Amino acid sequence: MKQQTLRENLVYQRKLKGFTQDQLSEKTTVGVRTIQRIEKGEVQPHLQTVKLLAVGLDIEVDDLLALDNPKEETIKRKWMLLLHATPFFGLIIPFANVLFPLFIWISK
Repeated sequence: MKQQTLRENLVYQRKLKGFTQDQLSEKTTVGVRTIQRIEKGEVQPHLQTVKLLAVGLDIEVDDLLALDNPKEETIKRKWMLLLHATPFFGLIIPFANVLFPLFIWISK
């Protein structure tokens, strides 16, 4: 099943509620030009902008955001934690605080 993008979700939800881009802009304080650029896929909006749009559409933020595979996100987070912990390896093994992050960066 194809994952919907933020752009597609915004257009769908806006039309479902019967709003024009101007009406949505008035409800959310997000500029019309910004809404147009998001719907064209020209920009990736800040989370605050997505929250404003969700409130204006009276939907949850999750209804707009297209999250990647949640399991993949968890794996990426674990690698990031390991990467942040690598400086401590330098206390045990000389230069490990430089080499381990380098190896992780190259492999990922």
